[in-house]
Amino acid sequence: MKRPAPEVALAFGKQRQTGRVKRPATPVPTLPFVETAPLGTNSTNNNFGIGTLGTGTMSKIGKKPITIPKGVQIKMDNGLVSVKGPKGELKRFIPGDVNLNIENEVLRVIPKNTEDRATWGLASALIKNMIKGVTEGFETIMEFQGVGYKATVKGNDLELGLGFSHPVTVKAPEGITFKAEKNVIRIQGMNNELVGKTAAEIRSWRKPEPYKGSGIRYQGEIIKRKAGKKAVASG
Repeated sequence: MKRPAPEVALAFGKQRQTGRVKRPATPVPTLPFVETAPLGTNSTNNNFGIGTLGTGTMSKIGKKPITIPKGVQIKMDNGLVSVKGPKGELKRFIPGDVNLNIENEVLRVIPKNTEDRATWGLASALIKNMIKGVTEGFETIMEFQGVGYKATVKGNDLELGLGFSHPVTVKAPEGITFKAEKNVIRIQGMNNELVGKTAAEIRSWRKPEPYKGSGIRYQGEIIKRKAGKKAVASG
C-alpha cells in the first residue's frame, strides 16, 4: 500500500487530534461604489445643496426653522443681526456668511457657501437665544451657604458678605439686574452670555469647598464632599 505524502499525513493527523476540519475562508463580498453629489451642488435629498454623504457639513440645529413670536423684529446688515422685542433690543455679529430667510413669521438660516457650514448651527443658536432674550429673558439662580454669609442689593449692585474683613461689591453690567432673598441670588438679563459670565464671577468670590459645603453654588449643583481628618481617624 502506497503511503501518503508527509505533508498530507501531518495535516490529516492534526485534524484527527483536534476533531476540526479546516474549511476554506468565505470570500468577503465587495460593495459597489456609489458616486455622490459634490458639496455645494443641489441634491435630490435636501434643499440646501448638501451632498448625499455630506453629513459632516449637515447641521441638525442649523436646518431647523425658528418661529418668530409676535412683536419681534429681526434685521441683518453686513453680518450684524439686531433683534428687537418687548424687553429691549440685542445686537451682535453672527459668525460665518449666512442669509436670513423670513417667511410667514418663520426664520431660516441658510449658509451661502460650504465653508460657512461649520458655523451654521452656531449662527442659528445665537439668533434663537437673542429672540428668547428679548421676549422672555434669561435667569440664573445661585445659592450660598456659610456662617454669616449674606447678600443684599444696593441700587443696581450686589453686595456680598462672605466672611472677609470687608463686603464684596459686584457691579451690575448693563442689562443685568440682581435679586437677593434669604440665601438665594437671582441674576436676570436679556443676554444669555452676560448672565452666565456674571454668575461665574459671583461664584468665583467664594467657591463651594468640599468639607463643609460652604460657599456660592449654582442651584442644583452637586458638590462632591470629602471626609475631614476627624471622620477619617474615627473610621
